[in-house]
Amino acid sequence: MWSELQPDKISSNGNWVSYALRYESGEDTLFVKKRNGKTVSFPKGKNGNFSNDSWFVCQQPNNTLNILNLKTALQQTISEVTDYKIAANGNYLIVLKTGVNNKLSLVAQDWKGQELKSIENVKAWYPNPQNSAIAYVTDSGKQHTVEVLQIEKRIQTHTVVVDTSAGFHNFAWQSNGEAFCFLHHPLEGLQEQNNKGKLFTFRSKDKRTFVFDPKAQQDFPEESTISDSDYNPLSLSEDGERIFFGVKKVQITKNTAQTAVQVWNTEDKSIYPLKKQISGWDKVEKLTVWYPKSNRFFQIADNALPQVALNGNQTYAIVSNQETYEPQEKREADRDFYGLDLQTGTKKLLLKKYSGANQMILMSPKGKYITYFKESDWFIYDIKKDKHTNITQNRIAELSKPDFEMSTDWVPYGNPGFTTDEKSLLLYDKYDIWEVSVDGSFCTRLTRGKEKEITFRISMQSAIQKPDVKYQGNSTGLFDSKGILLLEATGKDHVASGYYYWQRSQGEKPIVYKEMRISRLQLADNKQDLMYVEENFDVPPRLVISSIKNQKQQDIVNSNPQQQNYFWGKSIQIKYTNASGVQLTGVLFYPANYSPDKKYPMVVHIYQKQSRELHKYVNPSLHNNEGWNHTNFTTKGYFVLYPDIVYELGNTGASATDCTTAATQAVIDMGVISQDKIGLIGHSFGGFETNFIITQTDMFAAAVSGAGLSDFVSAYLGVSWNYSKPDFWRFEYHQFRMGKSLFEDTEGYLRNSPVLQAANVNTPLLTWTGEMDLQINAKQSYEFYLALRRLKKKSIMLVYPGEEHALSESTNTEDLTNKIESWFDYYLKGKESSSWMIPNYYD
Repeated sequence: MWSELQPDKISSNGNWVSYALRYESGEDTLFVKKRNGKTVSFPKGKNGNFSNDSWFVCQQPNNTLNILNLKTALQQTISEVTDYKIAANGNYLIVLKTGVNNKLSLVAQDWKGQELKSIENVKAWYPNPQNSAIAYVTDSGKQHTVEVLQIEKRIQTHTVVVDTSAGFHNFAWQSNGEAFCFLHHPLEGLQEQNNKGKLFTFRSKDKRTFVFDPKAQQDFPEESTISDSDYNPLSLSEDGERIFFGVKKVQITKNTAQTAVQVWNTEDKSIYPLKKQISGWDKVEKLTVWYPKSNRFFQIADNALPQVALNGNQTYAIVSNQETYEPQEKREADRDFYGLDLQTGTKKLLLKKYSGANQMILMSPKGKYITYFKESDWFIYDIKKDKHTNITQNRIAELSKPDFEMSTDWVPYGNPGFTTDEKSLLLYDKYDIWEVSVDGSFCTRLTRGKEKEITFRISMQSAIQKPDVKYQGNSTGLFDSKGILLLEATGKDHVASGYYYWQRSQGEKPIVYKEMRISRLQLADNKQDLMYVEENFDVPPRLVISSIKNQKQQDIVNSNPQQQNYFWGKSIQIKYTNASGVQLTGVLFYPANYSPDKKYPMVVHIYQKQSRELHKYVNPSLHNNEGWNHTNFTTKGYFVLYPDIVYELGNTGASATDCTTAATQAVIDMGVISQDKIGLIGHSFGGFETNFIITQTDMFAAAVSGAGLSDFVSAYLGVSWNYSKPDFWRFEYHQFRMGKSLFEDTEGYLRNSPVLQAANVNTPLLTWTGEMDLQINAKQSYEFYLALRRLKKKSIMLVYPGEEHALSESTNTEDLTNKIESWFDYYLKGKESSSWMIPNYYD
């Protein structure tokens, strides 16, 4: 019965909304509702879209397309539809239909159902972003043809290229939808070394086709081909003048009688797995640019500088090599960044030994500037003037914070982007949004969140406001500071949240702000009406429609109405102080049908900071990839505590113990729980914390540790297989917060290793791990289990074959959820033990 509410679309005038209710059973339904009217349901509907506030279209099972007339409420269906698009002008519906012998046809029709164009034998189609044109491939049996269907005042087609062999693929459109490009690798020649492929581009404006043929290019790299992988996806520049693609060496498979011996050298830039994977960067494809008009091309990346980030308008690149300062201990190594002018080929050093972490270097959308964060300030590099400027040196607010997962690095609060004229930059501090000119001459605070202890961030609604990724570079958004900005608002300790709108003339004004979780805002095309979701721990998510200036709210749907038939808990915020005098916040969830005359068992769930979970609604479920669902526990008569934890560098385990026991004692002092019936649970980093805490205190009657680390020494000297790097970074610069190497603080690594203090454990422990875990090696769970076994402590370990860091198979998620619940039921409620808990159990 329990569904997840998923907001879908809001119509242009805000009078209609669509939303879905998703169920674990898969029996989902898509709904369309008029603001003050009826609701229409589409069982198992998906891919819904409005058209001009007159039509709603969605797909249903058995390839059925359903078309709803929003004015008359009449419905019509089209069968055998695999996909569809609504034309940009809203006048036409374009469908891809399956016909005889599963052959596809592309049909353009009007809303009355009259066919205006029908194209047979379509193999694939590729609509442009605006749905004003569609590139498609046809197969007549004798030849393959690439054509384009243009959908404007009238519908017309144009042939781009014809070939007798198959192999047209990797289509990509220019962002404005006026040109597209694609590759041709003849399928019958894929195994041939001389099959270098061809690159085509077609411009709708003048109906011109350009071809890049590597065999006709004297300086095309030898033994190489145009890549068809997603590593360097085919793309066009904003102005359509440049096409970017990857070039890779043809790898010739060698048959060897026996496996070659691995050579691991401490002086290698990377450890053997990554070294073998990239082979001095020779195996990694290189980004290349082609100028169709002049047929000029050059390879942007090479083995010395293989990694490329493009600026906003793709006229300039930043190239680097992550191995420059290897071997080193960070996950993302510092590197030297060079600027490369794609017109002249001129290259120069921009930043020396600068952080390789994501979001530290950002491009302006129009391509004029590069922004970067250094030593607590934001800098702008003007590409044309070749000038670096510290734009925040006269700032009056802190623009960075220590990363809660990093032991030494400071990270900026954020840089959402530029004003539309690119004369100023928007920046975040802890609470507010600032506007800073690109030359640093003025700095203005746009919001007044600090005074209210409200954190304001821009709610990015349009495509132009959202960040864009250009290969390995990120460009920011563009914002109209003369118009209206929608803002996300978060109160202190996440007690309240909501949305505001901002105008320069009057500052920020609330749309909705209350002690609930408010999220998933969508703005209608009329720029006034909007919808969002409200929820609380004991209030199922509901979809609400409102408007920017008239904040009259209307509930569209309240999910999970069956909750009223059941007892439910509530959530409150608690305060407590750790041993260092730091005041912290936790979330306490009450059991369903709570009675002040009883004392209850409690389970404490730990990770890092969890106060943001105060208002989150969680469906009861047996399918949880970590086996944990706090609603399950509150409905079964448990208190649940989510404490916040802060850390002292080098004393990670002790910090977790201090904060967790302080929070737990605060609840004990409330007199609502049984002091001898408290459980502890954590997964991943929380699994390590659980392992450690039970070596320090007997406060907990039972514990569960999922995929938890137990031995700092062996883990430090392990490999992070997700990154093919040594795991040094996790301890020196990241979540385990040691700040020093094993050899600089050996005693600290030993002190923080639960396995070395296993003799102190008196708490029955259930551990679990995925056998194929690449995040925290399953060996860490085996070690702790074997230590407890040798010491004759009470512990059971569950190992799930084929699973990784979190479980994915439904049978396993249900099994783990049931086992964790029965474990706590036995130790905290005195229920009978399950068969799997009895020694010598065999499945």
